[in-house]
Amino acid sequence: LQPLIGNAVKHNTITRKLPLHVKIYTEGTTLVVSNHKTPKIEAEPSTGIGLENLKSRWQIIAGEQIEIIDTEETFTVRLPLANPEK
Repeated sequence: LQPLIGNAVKHNTITRKLPLHVKIYTEGTTLVVSNHKTPKIEAEPSTGIGLENLKSRWQIIAGEQIEIIDTEETFTVRLPLANPEK
């Protein structure tokens, strides 16, 4: 969760009038982390390495691929949870 929260803080404007709300919840066997996008006026440089590392680590840990949904309004990452039966 830490890299996803870090990315939300890094890439969004956060003020009293525009607070950052990150939703963390489950849908069945999927952990969902989502936030409304309020891009900074001067965007932070991004290499994409953080999300690539998360993809690789999640594949190793859970044996599943994460899903990244980046729309104009929201940024969502869906992480399939490991099946304890496996």
